[in-house]
Amino acid sequence: MTFGELCCRARLLSKEIRNSTKSGDRVLLAFPPGLEFVVAFIGCLYAGAIAVPVVLPRRNKVLDATRSIIADCDPKLAMTTVPQGPPLKLIFEESLGIDYLPILTVDLTQSQARVPVHLGSEDICDIDEIAFLQYTSGSTSTPKGVVVSHGNLSANLEMITDAYKLDRSSTRVGWIPLHHDMGLIFNVLQACYCGALCVLMAPMSYLKQPLLWLRAIDKYRAILALGTNSSYQHCVDTVGFVASSGLDLSSWKLAITGAEPVRWETMRAFGDKFGRCGFDMNAFHPGFGMAEATLVITGGRFARGPRLHRADSAALRRDIVAGSDVAEALTHVGCGRAMPGEEVAIVDPVSLVRKTNLAVGEVWVKGKNVARGYWKNPKATNNSFCGLIKGETDANWLRTGDLGYLEDDGELFITGRLKDMIIVRGENHYPQDIEYTAEKAATSLRKDYGAAFSVVCGGSEFVVLVYEVKKSMMGRLDDAEVCRDIRQAVLREHGISLHDCVLVKAGTVPKTTSGKIRRSRVSELWRHGLLVPVSHKRFMS
Repeated sequence: MTFGELCCRARLLSKEIRNSTKSGDRVLLAFPPGLEFVVAFIGCLYAGAIAVPVVLPRRNKVLDATRSIIADCDPKLAMTTVPQGPPLKLIFEESLGIDYLPILTVDLTQSQARVPVHLGSEDICDIDEIAFLQYTSGSTSTPKGVVVSHGNLSANLEMITDAYKLDRSSTRVGWIPLHHDMGLIFNVLQACYCGALCVLMAPMSYLKQPLLWLRAIDKYRAILALGTNSSYQHCVDTVGFVASSGLDLSSWKLAITGAEPVRWETMRAFGDKFGRCGFDMNAFHPGFGMAEATLVITGGRFARGPRLHRADSAALRRDIVAGSDVAEALTHVGCGRAMPGEEVAIVDPVSLVRKTNLAVGEVWVKGKNVARGYWKNPKATNNSFCGLIKGETDANWLRTGDLGYLEDDGELFITGRLKDMIIVRGENHYPQDIEYTAEKAATSLRKDYGAAFSVVCGGSEFVVLVYEVKKSMMGRLDDAEVCRDIRQAVLREHGISLHDCVLVKAGTVPKTTSGKIRRSRVSELWRHGLLVPVSHKRFMS
């Protein structure tokens, strides 16, 4: 589809949207993978409607997040493809009890009449008008609708273009779902912004055959492709030597990685495996972002490669960043610097005092890309979007809820999530570090499918670990040995005695759409006894 065709189809569709909505109405976008979603989203922008991208609900499997999103935003119209129209109507009526929501279908098989290129007054919007609601992933709470204005979107797209030196030649290949901000903004909207070729593939195609993603990068000579840490690991684990022979990844200059903790071990393994295919390790550009800042907050400068910092784990538990060369040191991967026109600060989450460089605190952000708040949720908006650093006058900082530190040159290193922090005997422990220790101790565990969290028993705080077992190990797992190895490793590296260790089958540990572990949900399942263990070894009472 050319940009001209996209413009024509979107503007014609906007007339149909206007017939069913008024300006400011919410429109639910529930699409399978395909260009229909892109046309519908741009059509909503032309119509002055507020797009709300969601996961396409399936019969007998309506996600709780989708259910809560519909209740929160009160859509006046839903849109999907022609084949999905009747099934979606049944799902609304039978599973959600909704019989009032009209459904508009998008048919790309129909030829479209050419419409004038010039814009009418009805096509022009103010930068403060709402473009869409991007619902948060729900990794630590119920999804909330981030109100993204046209100004927020324009600012972040310009920041991305400037930081990564993108232009019309910046071809990208993407598989991340379009209802997720990474797939929507970095792949589709940024391509529209700078006029570049965007090649899309279905997420399931990538999951089943990650080699298809790499081949598409080769075929279209893409310079940009982004994914989560686990998606790069998926390529390492599943793409064989013979299958990747003849692959040429030398065009790939921007391998963006984010949305979940970035591991140096994964990047190094990917570079070692695909270096013979022309992949350059300097192409890795870890970044940090969130829906509340439209998308990107920090990122690496073009062709610079990843920055590493080896931190003393014992000092880090006291929020002190100290370099270390010992084997037990944690290797933190830098997530780049603030985008052009943006400020990043590290602030003590309790005293609200700005911290110096190389001190751990909460990451705060200020810039035109920061959204105005959460949809009809003034309390949550005030808590997250109205930060004021003690002793300073510049208000309305975004409190990200993530912990990290800055180096002297402004490089940001993320250490964990504030709500996920585990505190034992006055020392801070990051769950992802405990989970990684367990992975190293037991090769039978699925990488990136564990959850460490704290529980209170008898007035004291203890740690529980839940981890999925590889499918290939089911039925031949020495559970006692695995649990013993995990316990010893966690005790040795973190000084923690696990209260409970639960090994579960694959598919048990829930993740968000962006791949983040939903630790709060796993904790809830554990507390209510809803986890079915492959093995269950309690070490302390």
